[in-house]
Amino acid sequence: MNILNMKTNTTFFTCRAQNLKPSFWQMFAASAILLAAAMQVQAGAGHGHESQSTQALEQTRIAEHVLGDEIDQGDKHAVDEHDESSGHADEHDETERADAHVEHEEAAVIQMSAEQQQMAGVRVETLVAAVNAMQIIKAPGELVNDQYNTTLISAQLTSRVVERQVVLGQKVKTGQSLVTLFSVEMAEIQGRFKLAEREWLRVKQLGKGTVGAKRFNASLVSYQQSRAQVLAADLNEAQLTQLRADDSELGRFTITAPHVGVVLADNFQTGQWLAAGQSLLTLVDESSLWVEAKLSPRLGQRIPAGTRAQVEVAGQRFPAVVIQETHAINEQTRTRNVRLKIDNHEHLLHPGLFAEVSLLLPVKTAGQSPLILLPEGALMRGADGDWTVFVETAAGQFSEREVELQSRVGERYQVSGVNVGEKVATAGAFFIASQLAKGGFDPHNH
Repeated sequence: MNILNMKTNTTFFTCRAQNLKPSFWQMFAASAILLAAAMQVQAGAGHGHESQSTQALEQTRIAEHVLGDEIDQGDKHAVDEHDESSGHADEHDETERADAHVEHEEAAVIQMSAEQQQMAGVRVETLVAAVNAMQIIKAPGELVNDQYNTTLISAQLTSRVVERQVVLGQKVKTGQSLVTLFSVEMAEIQGRFKLAEREWLRVKQLGKGTVGAKRFNASLVSYQQSRAQVLAADLNEAQLTQLRADDSELGRFTITAPHVGVVLADNFQTGQWLAAGQSLLTLVDESSLWVEAKLSPRLGQRIPAGTRAQVEVAGQRFPAVVIQETHAINEQTRTRNVRLKIDNHEHLLHPGLFAEVSLLLPVKTAGQSPLILLPEGALMRGADGDWTVFVETAAGQFSEREVELQSRVGERYQVSGVNVGEKVATAGAFFIASQLAKGGFDPHNH
């Protein structure tokens, strides 16, 4: 037992002096020493051999010390291996992040072969400057009477309604009788006219040399004044001819239609007394109507007279032309009115109908910049919500670029941010955008 202890101790001390790691059998021997020492301590205690017990305890301390150092070295080795593996893991993560950054930068360009483009429906167009392009501005509108072809017929003198010749909604022709009135004032005007005309005809026949210049001129002026009063009272030349007859009834007169049209209002009854200036009828020529379009105010926008437009009413389209543009803003609707004229000879349209107005205006660009127009299929929303297009920078390589929408021109949109001669995907942009999204590419390199 002592020989085994000496050999084992020598082996452990040798390993420790040379900083060597004991083998498995050396570790097994140390464990055996601990077991033998424990038995020896127990035997010595039982027989009173203190020297054996002391020697056994010393051997136990040596074995535990060696085993303790070995355990510490094993723990240290395990920690070192963990640190080393952690270092390798960090280096691996850094490498992956670097690779991902490289891939992130490379994702800015989408590569597609000709076959892929054909399968995805990608179509590329070379941008050219548009010439004589027209833009469409839409606005709500309402049909109203053409006020230049609308006549308000009223009683010029205090009079009484004798007879009605038309009813509400009736179409009338020029010169057609509308209503017959009687007026005491008219009787006086008609009487003066008949006397003045007869005096003038007699003086005119005698001549200025016979009657003298003063009487000749006075007779002429009196005739002209009386005639003007009759005409101002709504009598026409045909009625004057009838008035010249000796059997004509003074004070009775008929108001006739000044133009063709439709009776839109008749504010009187037979037998009613009318004050001077009181309205009788509203006569409207509906062969043409106005369209009042309400546009949102826009600084610098002018819509000159003569601008062509399309007016849609109840699903039907009618050509129209701008005749006036107001410069004041409506205080209630905060819009400005643009007045258009529309032909209505077939009487299909009527005042009060709502309409949608499409104004055709030439497209203007800032300065000398060319006009670039793109179809709706070329425009996509970017990651930040801005409009973007895909520019072919090389054969089959597409990069995303932000553009600014300015106005709609027919079926296309005016944009800025791309140049004449560049190639842009005008169809299949959605497929390119989906491929870009899969790569996680940020167009701003954030």
